[in-house]
Amino acid sequence: MAAAPILPAEAVAEAAATQGARLVLLQGGLSATGEAGAGAAVLGTEAVGGGAAAVGGGAALEAGAVGGGAALGAGAIAATAGIALVVIGLGALGYYLYKKSHDKKTPSPPSKPRAVNPCPPGNPTIIPRPNITPKPVPRDKRIPDKNKAEEIARKKEQKYEQRCKDLWDSIDRRTNTRRTAPSADLQGVKYRFWDNICSEKDPSTPEGSQAWDAHQQAYENDRKGLQRDINEFTDNCDGDLPPGAEEWAKKPYPDKSQWRGNTPECEQYRRERQQRYDQYKNNPNP
Repeated sequence: MAAAPILPAEAVAEAAATQGARLVLLQGGLSATGEAGAGAAVLGTEAVGGGAAAVGGGAALEAGAVGGGAALGAGAIAATAGIALVVIGLGALGYYLYKKSHDKKTPSPPSKPRAVNPCPPGNPTIIPRPNITPKPVPRDKRIPDKNKAEEIARKKEQKYEQRCKDLWDSIDRRTNTRRTAPSADLQGVKYRFWDNICSEKDPSTPEGSQAWDAHQQAYENDRKGLQRDINEFTDNCDGDLPPGAEEWAKKPYPDKSQWRGNTPECEQYRRERQQRYDQYKNNPNP
């Protein structure tokens, strides 16, 4: 067998570069020597390095693909779990609404008007005026003249000797007076209140509601006047107030839900009121 020709170094290098750095292996060494062998070794190393890089790059791509696939798989599992929870929640809500709509409920009884104290039938008991005296008036220490200050205090006290009696009578009228004709003379706050509670006009109707609202301002004006008299009396007079005065001075206008016009008590109240009107019409001075 003929020996392989030894090529020049330039040819070996060119052949290695052109053919992908093919190496000619000889038993116990390289067929190329010297400069040619060095060139082939460099090119071979580069080729092997390039292959290793390619293999490494492929491994990285494969690892990235595997990692990405694992991440996608975990995300898909989480999304599936979230969807499952939403489905379960919607199912529970649907069941609750279905059950609620099909449950048999006992209908609630209609609301009743708030309880109010019944107006006593018959004519009110006339309470005689008790012993009323003015409170002692202290001397005004801001007045330097002592005699003058005492004289002013004495005159004020004398003024309330009669004023206290008049105030008591006014408070009693503003609280307990019953008028003797429709829309005439004074009506005590107590009976203004009961005229609404026992009205024959139901305030749930348009006509009754309008009539109810129309009486509110008159009631509030009378109540404020009553409270004004009470304040002056308690500041300047000694003695008991008329029965119910303080209670009715603080009692707000009734709510429409308190109407009781169709009750026996209110029917009796209206009958007695009409009898009183008729009595005073036929005999103005009983």
